[in-house]
Amino acid sequence: MPFALLMPDSLAPLLALLALLWLAAKVGGEVALRLKLPSVAGELGAGLLLGGLHHLHGAFPDFGAHPSLALLGNLGILVLMFAVGL
Repeated sequence: MPFALLMPDSLAPLLALLALLWLAAKVGGEVALRLKLPSVAGELGAGLLLGGLHHLHGAFPDFGAHPSLALLGNLGILVLMFAVGL
């Protein structure tokens, strides 16, 4: 068990990116609701803002380059289309 602490976890960076995206989406949705806009508009705006921050400042991660996030993004689009259809 002590050797498990020495090995890097490949899932941790992905979970950190997902947590950052989720937090930004929630904050963007709340801001949009306070401006009397749909929360989806704020969530999409937060995603666009985070996507563009990598080009302005190199310290922010490039969300589009991560292959796992690309897969999760495609699954999210699928779920969104099903939700809109319902």
